[in-house]
Amino acid sequence: MEICYSCGASEIYEDGLCKKCFVKRNPLLLQIKPQKIVFCRLCGEIKYRMKTFHLPKDNIKFLSELKKSIKANKNIYESVKLEFNLDNLIQNQVVDVVASSKDIVQKQVIVFIISNSLCQICRKKGSEFYSVLIQLRGFDEETINSTLKNYNQYIFKIEKEKKGANLFFIDSKKAEKYIALFIEYHKSKNAPINIKTSKKNDGIDQSGKKRYKTTVLLQRKV
Repeated sequence: MEICYSCGASEIYEDGLCKKCFVKRNPLLLQIKPQKIVFCRLCGEIKYRMKTFHLPKDNIKFLSELKKSIKANKNIYESVKLEFNLDNLIQNQVVDVVASSKDIVQKQVIVFIISNSLCQICRKKGSEFYSVLIQLRGFDEETINSTLKNYNQYIFKIEKEKKGANLFFIDSKKAEKYIALFIEYHKSKNAPINIKTSKKNDGIDQSGKKRYKTTVLLQRKV
């Protein structure tokens, strides 16, 4: 009767080893180094490998980036499937991974080193900074609210006006996207808009260049 030459078990799985000893000597995944992320305690933004994520919305994108740090033992296994659990990432600083190949299943944890720091947007919010003021005139509150979805986190302050609002954007690129979305939204409803843009000097940035604050007036044509 053949026995495992490592532990003496009576059932041989492969290469003279029982299944337990074979997997121990030939793990599905190669050793994974601790990963580093920066976590914003205010908005929950995660910065990992020079990219930003908001979980759970960006779970798929985050895992796609995380997989780049994981190497399967391809010398032994043709294919390895991975399943992840992100529930313990922030609280316990680990991500649970279940790797499987045919009849072998192996659990592993990826350790994360988390640094707490406010993201750029939250820092600007705290300093009452804004780069673009969008003035909406001639629009009801319901219409404005319907276009603000996914943009509130980029707005420092909202001032309500009669048939309108003032939106103080801290991110100029997001402000541009919002303006384009707002105009397109009203085009679909055959509601033409007058657009007026102005800029004022707001000092000098760290590189010595002049810094401007932009005001964009979006007014519904009567």
